[in-house]
Amino acid sequence: MVSGSSIIISLGGAVGGAVVGGGYLFFKGYLQQAGANAANKTPVVKADTVNRRKKEGNQNVVDRLERLREEKKKIRREKDTEIEEFKNELSDYERIIESIQDEGIARKRLIENYWKPLHALVACFTKSKVDTDEGETNFVLEALRRGRNVEQITGSTYIVPPKDVPSQIKSKPDSRAALETWIEDEVYSDHQDALAHIAMFGLVDLRNVYSSSDYEEDDLPHFFSTVDWEFDLEDIFDSEDFSRLLANESVNLTEIIEEGDIAFFVSKSVSPEELDNIHEAQTDIEDELGNPDVKQLADDVTLEQLIGTLAPYVSDPQNVAESVKNEARIWKEQLYS
Repeated sequence: MVSGSSIIISLGGAVGGAVVGGGYLFFKGYLQQAGANAANKTPVVKADTVNRRKKEGNQNVVDRLERLREEKKKIRREKDTEIEEFKNELSDYERIIESIQDEGIARKRLIENYWKPLHALVACFTKSKVDTDEGETNFVLEALRRGRNVEQITGSTYIVPPKDVPSQIKSKPDSRAALETWIEDEVYSDHQDALAHIAMFGLVDLRNVYSSSDYEEDDLPHFFSTVDWEFDLEDIFDSEDFSRLLANESVNLTEIIEEGDIAFFVSKSVSPEELDNIHEAQTDIEDELGNPDVKQLADDVTLEQLIGTLAPYVSDPQNVAESVKNEARIWKEQLYS
């Protein structure tokens, strides 16, 4: 799990800074070359070693997943409703790796095996509120959030995922001057007389960041989190690179779906513990259903069959069975229409 306590710990004391290859890092007692692989890490995967057919098949599925998710978001916006379950739903990329259950494509391995720096922007600041015509605002946070996803990992520490790091900073990852220029141009430009305490702004390569927590999120003080809790894989990888990473591990999502992989089809409607149960009994479950492919799951396997087969493994077999049927119909249409 890649999370944020290395960052959090570093901000608990004096802040140090150093320019290193691949990024500008500020840490207390910890400096490591951004982009460099530690001795015990899996060697970096070269982009040109990928099976092109698998990569293209994965890209097709990932693109369709993203399109389906956008359609769902649009429907929810039009209904003007906020569904709490949707907030807690696994992201599509997370769902894929959970349903496959392969150490080779676990979140940590995907990040370690990425062949380019995964620069995230970490910012620690306070005393940056100003009065405006619209009321009080935090002008540093306002600038940071402009068109970007920004997550708070401690009371005064924020992190911007790799896909949203400003291009002026990302294009010069070894430059402290680029950070300073961006702050002057984007943060202070509209508030030249404003005051702020900026403890640090810096790039970190997520491949070289470690953290952990022995607590559940609800047991921590407000505004204490980790990178892992806050970032979905979609925040870290674009669809092309995610598809390529899966292909490198010989994963072909199109084949998985076409073959009616039951773990994939239940993954949207079961708990992690229930998904583990499904994985352990996957061969037996698929045998009992007649080893259906996605078309047969959609058209031939009855709801009653699914309920009876899944009942020993999930708490709400009716709901899970209905979800499987719905998912199978969606993917039959997506892949064969």
